[in-house]
Amino acid sequence: MPRLTDRELTDFLDEPGHLLRLATIDESGMPRIAPVWFLYQDDAIVFTPRARSVFLTNLRRDPRIAVAVDEEALPYRKLSAQGEATTSGETPTGGSPSATSPSTQLSATSRTPSTSRGP
Repeated sequence: MPRLTDRELTDFLDEPGHLLRLATIDESGMPRIAPVWFLYQDDAIVFTPRARSVFLTNLRRDPRIAVAVDEEALPYRKLSAQGEATTSGETPTGGSPSATSPSTQLSATSRTPSTSRGP
């Protein structure tokens, strides 16, 4: 499959409705995958976990991640990358342990991006 151009990648990641598949490493060393909504801002994939999410706990312990974004319909664009998540700031959550308010915003800085479009 042909590689996406920088412009095609930006357009793809800017489109609403795509989910990020985020892989983190749990405390036993096993991978854990979570679907996460994201924004693409300033050449970074940015997502905001819930205050007590498992993947946030994993990222605080070990910032290594793998991510994938793809689509089911033509032209079958996709992105996969590995890198480290960085915390950009804490936000007070308030409420109960299940509150959906964000606690930390993270951006994935890619080391090994791979993109393509099909078929």
